[in-house]
Amino acid sequence: MALYSFEASLGGWVAHWFDDQGIERSRFIGPEVFPPYSTEPYADPPPPKRRRSNPRPSVASQAMADLADLRAFGFAHRPAFEALRARYRELAFALHPDRNRAPDATARMALLNAAFDRLRARYSP
Repeated sequence: MALYSFEASLGGWVAHWFDDQGIERSRFIGPEVFPPYSTEPYADPPPPKRRRSNPRPSVASQAMADLADLRAFGFAHRPAFEALRARYRELAFALHPDRNRAPDATARMALLNAAFDRLRARYSP
């Protein structure tokens, strides 16, 4: 018994084969086996849906990033913006590579500037 034809018909599929005695047989296979919109009996499944990366960070991750930035300035909670700006000026004066001869002064100043830019964009009046 070998299947020799498989064709679409209204609402389903028809399979054709010869049985053991050489008699041609056919059978209707309904739409529950193959959906009616399919053009081939074994059509490829649709590609898996790609997970969209969320372009905006969640509120919790933003709060954690803000807390890390505030801790870089020595605050445990969100201060007034004027206090944050004053602390930035103090740290920038102390960490600036022209005044600080430490080998990592440039990197520390860059981190301080990046943290202040993020906090200023979020909390400035």
